Amino acid sequence: MKGIIIIEGCDGTGKTTLAKKLCEKYDGHYIHNTYRWPNKMPLYHTAALHRAIKLSQEKLVVIDRLWMSEAIYAAVYRGGSPWPQMGRMLDRIILKHCGIYVMCELPTDHKEKFQQLKYQREEMYDDVSEVGTRFQELIWGRGQITGDNYADYMSFGGMCEREDCLIYNVDTHGNDMDMFCNLVADTLHHRQSLQWQPGLAMKEQNFAGFAVGAKYLMVGDAPNPKMRAIRWPFFDFGNSSNFLAKVMHELLIDETECVWVNARYANGGMNIRELKNAYDLQTIALGANAADTIKDLWLDDSRMIAAVHPSYALRFGHEEDFKRQLQGRLV
Repeated sequence: MKGIIIIEGCDGTGKTTLAKKLCEKYDGHYIHNTYRWPNKMPLYHTAALHRAIKLSQEKLVVIDRLWMSEAIYAAVYRGGSPWPQMGRMLDRIILKHCGIYVMCELPTDHKEKFQQLKYQREEMYDDVSEVGTRFQELIWGRGQITGDNYADYMSFGGMCEREDCLIYNVDTHGNDMDMFCNLVADTLHHRQSLQWQPGLAMKEQNFAGFAVGAKYLMVGDAPNPKMRAIRWPFFDFGNSSNFLAKVMHELLIDETECVWVNARYANGGMNIRELKNAYDLQTIALGANAADTIKDLWLDDSRMIAAVHPSYALRFGHEEDFKRQLQGRLV
C-alpha cells in the first residue's frame, strides 16, 4: 500500500501505538515529528512532508504529528505559533497527495493514562489537559473562530466534517485495531482513486489541493521558491503566500474548495486546461500574467475573476483592496 497517513492528537490517546500498528500491517515507514527546531518549524515540517511524499511513491508513510500539534502546543505553552497559517499551506499539499488524517480523541480515562506514560517515558509537559481540550475542539468543532491560526479555523466546524479524516478512540477501536486499519486503508485508496491523477505524482509540483469537490481554480503567476527542490504554488511562510493565506483565513475560505496552479511554470497552461475541462471550477486569476495566460488558452471562461497579485497588493499598500476583490466571491 502507498500513501500518507497523518496521526494527530493529545499525548496519551494511542497515537504511537496506532501508527506502529499501521506500519506493521502495511509495511509502512514511520516518521515522528517533535518540537526539534523551535525557530524553524515550517522548514522542519515541510522537510518531513517532502520526505514522506518521496517515500510514499513506493510505500505507506505514517506521520506522527504535524501542523496541528505545532499549532495547539504553541497556543498552550508558547503564546502562539509565529507561523499561524503554516497548517493551511501544508494542508493543501497533503490534499494533493490524498493524505488521510487520523484524529485520536481523548479516552475516558485520559488523565490516568497520561500519568502512566510519564513513568514509562520522558514527557515534555506535566499537564496536557488544555491540549486535550483543544484537540477535542479541533476534532468535533466549537462553532466559533477565536484566533488567527489555521487550527482555529478548522476548529470552527471540526475535522470530523472532512472526508479525508477518520476519528480514532482507543476505547472503541483499541481492541480491534485491524478493523480500524482496514478502514484507514480503504479511505486512502478511495481518495487516491478520485484525485486528478497527474496531481498524485511527486514530480508534478505545479498543482495543489484535491480536485473532486473543489469550487475554485486559483491561478498564480510563477513560483518564487525559497526552499530547494520545492516549487509548490503559493507555498511560502512569508511574503505574498503568507498574506494570501491570512486573507483566506479572514474570509473563511475553505482550503478543500481550492486547487492551485501557476500559469508560468512547467505544465502551467496544460494543467489549467485539463482541470477546467475535467471539473466545474471558477477561475481566480491572481495577477495580470495569470489572466493573460488563461485568455491565451482560448478558454471560454466568462466566470473568471481577475484580481491583482498578492505581491502587488503588499508592495503598493493595497491589502484591503485585494481583500475586497475576493470578499463575497470565494464563499
